[in-house]
Amino acid sequence: MFNKILLATDDSVPAKKAIDYVQNIAIKYNAEVILLNTYYIPDMFNGKPSEHYMYLSKVEENMKEHGEKILYETSEKMKAKNINVNTLLIKGPTGPTIVSEAEKNNCDLIVMGSRGLGNVTSILISSASNYTIHHAKCPVLLIK
Repeated sequence: MFNKILLATDDSVPAKKAIDYVQNIAIKYNAEVILLNTYYIPDMFNGKPSEHYMYLSKVEENMKEHGEKILYETSEKMKAKNINVNTLLIKGPTGPTIVSEAEKNNCDLIVMGSRGLGNVTSILISSASNYTIHHAKCPVLLIK
């Protein structure tokens, strides 16, 4: 039923719970798992080179490093259960990136937390989850 699962993950509680769901599904169906973490600072917050800009560059660098850590730790958990796993760390807005990567990688299921850590743009109710469920071409499983 499921051959390839995309797990969009961050350090939120729902995303951590989603790991267990994905592991169980992947084991049951012998599915490959693609772990995805995104980092992004909207262009409206980037401006002319200045002290402000330098600060945002450091924030973005920290987001990328944190994403690498999350992907490494999560992939190690999955590998310990003999799950075939690949990782993607992509700079871009979360919802559109999830949808496009699921399509590019021919995923037949997307799993994600219902509410992530968010970034500067997701002040409202999980815009990434909302975007994904409305634009994905495959089923989406949201974990609370």
